[in-house]
Amino acid sequence: ASIPSPVAKLLQEAYLQSAMRNMRLYNELSKVLRLLEKDGIPVIVLKGASLAEIVYDNIALRPMDDVDLLVRRNDLSRVEKILMELDYNIPKNSKTESWSHAHLPPFTKPGSCAFEIHWTLPPAHPFRIDVDGLWKRARPATIAGARPLVLSPEDLILTLCLHTAYHHQFRFGLRPFCDIFEIIRHYHDEIQWKQMQQRAREWGGSICVHLTLLLAKELVGADVPEDVLEDFKQKGFEKRMVPWAKEQIFGDRGHLSDGSPLSPTLAQLW
Repeated sequence: ASIPSPVAKLLQEAYLQSAMRNMRLYNELSKVLRLLEKDGIPVIVLKGASLAEIVYDNIALRPMDDVDLLVRRNDLSRVEKILMELDYNIPKNSKTESWSHAHLPPFTKPGSCAFEIHWTLPPAHPFRIDVDGLWKRARPATIAGARPLVLSPEDLILTLCLHTAYHHQFRFGLRPFCDIFEIIRHYHDEIQWKQMQQRAREWGGSICVHLTLLLAKELVGADVPEDVLEDFKQKGFEKRMVPWAKEQIFGDRGHLSDGSPLSPTLAQLW
């Protein structure tokens, strides 16, 4: 296709900015992961930092603002100490245990990305995410020159669906759906859809998963099998959620296609 020169220039600038930002991010991530490894602390790299290098296979293609790491709860104080030694700080007056149901306050330092240290995955409520199971199924990977763990393909898709649909209510635009497209493309033959369906039911997240995968297939052409979509579909699925979700994705937030308002609380209840 012939791309107009001004558009091509904007795309090139965005790509180079993303590359520069993520090179700095991975440089910091490398320092943190190597220190955690040296101290014998197991860690799972979450979200963008794992997707960019492993799934997209090009760190410039997946923009991100921070780094999310999952550690075991009894390692939190050791991880905090390591980050403090690297001149990272947490906001004043933040109580470590009460900051969130899923992670510590963000660790920040001037000129660097923020680190969020999780002991479980958001949204921690109302779902029943089996964190011990996440650790058992996690697999080794090479990220930023270190050897941390990453989530299994099934857990990666499930947690992304819950995070997108319930925690953020589709306010990240198309990016999560591009992530799902790329995850399925990368792990295509490895994905155990039946296991994923069973796990979604156990976690209580089948409706969120169905809605997110349905939109990923419709909006960006993610290769989600039709029978899988049907199996994820649950009684009580509200069809009005589909147009509402699209309006969240594309910016006209807070209303259904017929103009009637829909509160975030009602969306979460559905």
